[in-house]
Amino acid sequence: MLAKLVHFAVDAALVSTVLAGIRRTSGYTLNTSNINHEDIKKAVDGWLSIGEMIMDHSSVFVRGSSLFEDERKKG
Repeated sequence: MLAKLVHFAVDAALVSTVLAGIRRTSGYTLNTSNINHEDIKKAVDGWLSIGEMIMDHSSVFVRGSSLFEDERKKG
């Protein structure tokens, strides 16, 4: 049971991170203003903010790592 819960949490975090990447690259985001129930809206907004946080931490890691290079600086 615990393994399924962890699996679900990781999947939810990955989906949230993908949505954060879509928002940052295209400007499109999940429209939470259509959610009528305030508690569910807060939960979805919190879930989306987790993806933003993961994206921020990933960007910091990538910038500080020698494993990655900035292709924009190549030309």
